[in-house]
Amino acid sequence: MLIRIHTVQPSVLLPVPVLLEVNISRGIKFHLSGNVHTSIKENRQRIYATLKNEGWHWPGQRITLNFRPLEVLKKGSHYDLPMALGILGASGQISTELLNNTLFYGAVQLDGTIEPCKDAQNLLEIAYREGRQRVVLHIPARQMRRLSAEYHMLEIVSISTLGEAIAYLQRGILPEAAPQEHSDEEVNDYGCFS
Repeated sequence: MLIRIHTVQPSVLLPVPVLLEVNISRGIKFHLSGNVHTSIKENRQRIYATLKNEGWHWPGQRITLNFRPLEVLKKGSHYDLPMALGILGASGQISTELLNNTLFYGAVQLDGTIEPCKDAQNLLEIAYREGRQRVVLHIPARQMRRLSAEYHMLEIVSISTLGEAIAYLQRGILPEAAPQEHSDEEVNDYGCFS
């Protein structure tokens, strides 16, 4: 089954939109194509271990991941979340209904924890410009309130684990909001000026 997932490649200015195509068919190999860096080839082992630790099945078939556009070098661990969800969706383990108009971003640790996004402002900006309806990523609680107000036209789903992302895609369950911590750092968080 072929599915498509929207994500981005960070760059000096705004992130570059990337379309990840995931196809699962008969065979036994794992293929990556689309001008990918060695760091993405290493993502496979991390995703495999994470899915197994979370109780999901790794498809014993030919898995092909194609990153577009081909002209852009794709690198970084933030492709973990789109790749993991793509493999689960293409293998029929999770619903793919919400994948179409959603942008996904996040590095996944072996226990399923999603690392916080360091450039959420620009990520939300490119999602808005590309006409996405929602963004799934991990935004620290101190930034969430400001970014939600600024990008009120987007549904921002801040997740901290792979399980929360799957629960949202499967049943529309939004993660519980983390308690707001007020600090001097929050007061001085003016966002990105790029």
